[in-house]
Amino acid sequence: MAVLDDYRIGPSYQAGMLKSRLKWLQFASASFEQLLWADWILNASPAVSESMYQPLLQRHEKKLLLGTKYAILRAEFSRPRKLAITRPKALRILVTFGAGDDRGSMRFVLQALYGRIPNSTLVAVSGSRNPRNSEIKEWFASLDSGRAILYIDPKPIRPIFASCDLAVMSGGTTTFEIAACGVPMVLLTIAENQLAQALAWGEIGAALYLGVYGDVSKERLVFQVKQISDNQNQRQRMSEICSSSVDGRGAERVALELLNA
Repeated sequence: MAVLDDYRIGPSYQAGMLKSRLKWLQFASASFEQLLWADWILNASPAVSESMYQPLLQRHEKKLLLGTKYAILRAEFSRPRKLAITRPKALRILVTFGAGDDRGSMRFVLQALYGRIPNSTLVAVSGSRNPRNSEIKEWFASLDSGRAILYIDPKPIRPIFASCDLAVMSGGTTTFEIAACGVPMVLLTIAENQLAQALAWGEIGAALYLGVYGDVSKERLVFQVKQISDNQNQRQRMSEICSSSVDGRGAERVALELLNA
């Protein structure tokens, strides 16, 4: 049995897998329009449906593992958890744009929100591979109050995420971890492959998708974040949708599918 996770896995590679008689699970996005011969096809995005894959499937004896319940998260997000408690106001606002290059989006958001959301603290989480970290640190060093905190590759990370009342972030894979913590999301996409997922989080009510970074003004960002920060009922609904969408047991479900084959 094998697990394949690479967008370059085309027909010729899969033909070799078939000849080997190995069963395999393949992480596959329908947007790449690659023909698929895998035994299991996994895509945890809230944007996917079976109909998107039907033209691509080449075998009858396959299993589609689609949707957020199959999201495979780090072990710390699979532990038993309490339901998130929504405070009347958002006092801690998470700002995170993935582990790699944030393309300037983190500093944009921090500068826009700092001091503009009353009584709130900005909690910034960046990855060690982000080439913008030096300029982010420089901005933090210029501050004259403790209303902003910076973490770079913190471990464990779940307690930091779970302590926040709202997340302003990109639309990538970190959204699953934030959803598992029951934290409502305001999304800005920084890559084309995040668009469908960000829109889908918005459609199910777990997030507000503002648009592509670079197309969203600071004024609009502040207005929307302040509006959600002040609306406890809206954040409560969003939190409940997040928690029900991602329960942290995706890896267990996938493992059971493979073991029971």
